[in-house]
Amino acid sequence: MFLIGHKTQWRFLVRLIKNQRIPHAMIFWGQEKLGKKKAALEFIKLLNCQNNQLRSNKVEEKEFIPCQSCLSCKAIEKSRDPNLFFLAPEEKEIQINQIKNLQEFLMLRPRTGYFKTAIIDQAESLNSEAQNCLLKTLEEPRGQVLLFLIASRLERLFSTIRSRCQILKFFPVSFSEISGEVKREISETELRRIFFLSQGRPKQIMDFLENPEKISQTLKVFQEAEKILRAELFEKFIFIPKFFGKEISLKEMNEFLDGLENYLRLILLKKTGLKNEILDLFNARTIENYSYKKLKKNLENIQTLKNLISQTNVNLRLSLENLFLNLEPN
Repeated sequence: MFLIGHKTQWRFLVRLIKNQRIPHAMIFWGQEKLGKKKAALEFIKLLNCQNNQLRSNKVEEKEFIPCQSCLSCKAIEKSRDPNLFFLAPEEKEIQINQIKNLQEFLMLRPRTGYFKTAIIDQAESLNSEAQNCLLKTLEEPRGQVLLFLIASRLERLFSTIRSRCQILKFFPVSFSEISGEVKREISETELRRIFFLSQGRPKQIMDFLENPEKISQTLKVFQEAEKILRAELFEKFIFIPKFFGKEISLKEMNEFLDGLENYLRLILLKKTGLKNEILDLFNARTIENYSYKKLKKNLENIQTLKNLISQTNVNLRLSLENLFLNLEPN
């Protein structure tokens, strides 16, 4: 499947090729699970596609998409292209030795195709040494090289790195874009529920569609969230071992926080009096003794905790208990 949404961003990328103004480095910035990495891959395919029509002035911009069938497109899709380098965090950080490996790769000439390309996923996790090392590559670009930094927290990248990259912002997509692209045996009602739970993020939507059990798990968190918000403090602490067992994995923690965040967002929207057919698909009741201000603060606390557990080895159980302490209503 080609990109879901992000049509404005794609047109911008196509114009870079048409005008022969492709930068040597780009930052794709936006929330997690928007499909930023997918967009980078599709752009790399287009650059190296053996059947593209980029040199034809008769083809409209919207028709400039990779063929998906040539050897180059297939190799990139399967991460087997010798000119493509992937880099992701090791133990929550991207370290200097990984950047040195990237630099060695970039020094080699392309075996086939036109560009040597690299995708640095979760670029905000580059530690200071790695960022300083990467800066040398950005200051002295060599040949047909193109770097993509995929980031959700732009402020964590050095300003010197940001200034040497073309920054492209990505946003959640609309329901009409989702419904127009997703061709599956699923009712519109269910798709609308998934759209709300995903917060308009294409990659998250595809995860839900490909793994229906994740929807059930999220709705289970919804049910528990209402109980937690209404419970006494001691009941909240009893809930943790009952729900998670003896140990809490990072994946379980993130899925729980996503569900809790979605529930709070839902009742916050209902509390404002917003009339929306998507909100009516969930039987969530407004928590009377939680003020609008407190609900907003709770959402901020969840985001803070998500950032904390993504960067450090904080004790997950203790951090969740601390969050529950701050869930007390005014």
